[in-house]
Amino acid sequence: MARDPMTFAEMDSLRLFTSDDTLRGMGFVPWEEPHVGVIHWLFPEDLYDRIPNGYPVVVINGKTEKFVHNQTPSDTRYRCLAYGWIRPRMKTARIEVPLP
Repeated sequence: MARDPMTFAEMDSLRLFTSDDTLRGMGFVPWEEPHVGVIHWLFPEDLYDRIPNGYPVVVINGKTEKFVHNQTPSDTRYRCLAYGWIRPRMKTARIEVPLP
């Protein structure tokens, strides 16, 4: 069953608050470490239809592009798209605590 695209906020929350181990469990794959402590994560192929139009993605060549559904390539290698995001290593999930 197809699911609607995530919002920018949902994608950012996934990127900012999900541990490395959880991302791996979701099918994300670390592509390279462009700087010490920073990882380029590739999106799993089943995330293609969930990425919102206009969302910035980092291609494996290091360039940042805006995602456009049915225009941005959906071809995969090893079940991953050729783009994702770059973020610091995160061994444990960050938890947002609501203010009282």
